[in-house]
Amino acid sequence: MMRNPHFSRRTLLRGLSLGAAATALGPLVNRMVREAHGQSAKSLRLLIVSHGNGMWPLENMDFIGDIKSSGYIERQDIVVPPMFQVFAEYQSRMLYVDGLPQREYEDGHNGGPQVFSGTANRVTVDQWIAQNLATDAPFKWIGVTKTRNADQTLADMNACKEGGERVPFVSLPSAAFAAYFGGGDQDESVRERLSHKRQRLLDFAKDDVLRVEQRLVGAERQRFQQYLTSIEELDRRHKLQGDALLNCNSGTASDPARWAEGMSMQYDIAATALACGLSRIVWINAGGSKYWEPPRDYSVDVLGGDVSIHDVGHGHMVGPLTSKEANTLHIQWQANQTARVLSKLAQATTAEGSVLDETLVMFINENGYKHHNRGGRYPVLFMGNASGKLKADGRYVRFPLIPDWDKNKIESGKGEFGLPQLWNTLAHVFGVPKDDFGQGGPEENRGVLEQLLV
Repeated sequence: MMRNPHFSRRTLLRGLSLGAAATALGPLVNRMVREAHGQSAKSLRLLIVSHGNGMWPLENMDFIGDIKSSGYIERQDIVVPPMFQVFAEYQSRMLYVDGLPQREYEDGHNGGPQVFSGTANRVTVDQWIAQNLATDAPFKWIGVTKTRNADQTLADMNACKEGGERVPFVSLPSAAFAAYFGGGDQDESVRERLSHKRQRLLDFAKDDVLRVEQRLVGAERQRFQQYLTSIEELDRRHKLQGDALLNCNSGTASDPARWAEGMSMQYDIAATALACGLSRIVWINAGGSKYWEPPRDYSVDVLGGDVSIHDVGHGHMVGPLTSKEANTLHIQWQANQTARVLSKLAQATTAEGSVLDETLVMFINENGYKHHNRGGRYPVLFMGNASGKLKADGRYVRFPLIPDWDKNKIESGKGEFGLPQLWNTLAHVFGVPKDDFGQGGPEENRGVLEQLLV
């Protein structure tokens, strides 16, 4: 790699003093500077995609033709089932983990933070990693969602600090865009200028961006333009929804009325935030099972009928569709949105590959394998090998199922393995070890899942 000792963050950021440009482009500049000096700029990222109502029916998740045997299984001859066919091109970087119980949860409809911490009022895995990970990204953590309330800006969902304090997700796409790409820490004069003039983000910082761009040549300039294009795409999508893109105070008319469109925009915001390096930990919460479930307009748009996702979980048909067929479409919609994110990350090139190569994607349902799961079995799909630390090579690992895992009342004692051990494992993978997720709960299994580590 050609090294340029005069290529510095200062020379590139000289014109990026305005919040809008510095926040969105600063991490990219930092990375390019490190690469120009021959330093590795790799930084492992975590993308969590969660949803509700259960990842069922089980036969739709059958990678190996054996969904119910109870013993330990580890295989690589997987066949990607139809529900996840959109991920088939990523099979070589898949790790599908199944069979882990988590019997402490919020209630039968919502798994709650306990799913991601092991016990109530304890830190969730995303927050542990975000708060302990050394990073120069502008945001330690980014969380986006879309609630049924069209005017709700923030929503307390499943991210939790130690002691039980919820960490809110941003629910309005316009608010998320303004917070993460509009420079959330600008002084009052900049916020007022953004809000009142409602200028497009890159118009606002155009002269500054051009000055930086002119200092770049070849591949560096191409990558810089690529990231700008990603931000402009978000900007244009918001612009189509109304003329209030950069209102930094609250959501505005730029937010679509239909839930599916708004949630799709949040997926795009998360993808661009990861690609631009705005945070190394991003969580897309695409709705819970009841209290945070999508509104009925989502069912109309995606499933073709006016039935709540919660009722689908209780066996209600959606027009001619059985509940199993309807929930399959529900999960496929989330998978399709996630696949769009993966594609964007794959297209975001770095000197050593792509942003996708540096991202561990976790696709999980907070209710586990079914509606009213009771915590007996949580399937989790990973894509990405965490910089060579995880056995994500087209592998299927199912841990021994606890007795009565498929019953509404699980009375068995402590199992050999539990979901909190998966969170211990992720903490170790990200270099911020923790071995006691789930302490004091029914899955008080200590240490990591060595079966998943290289």
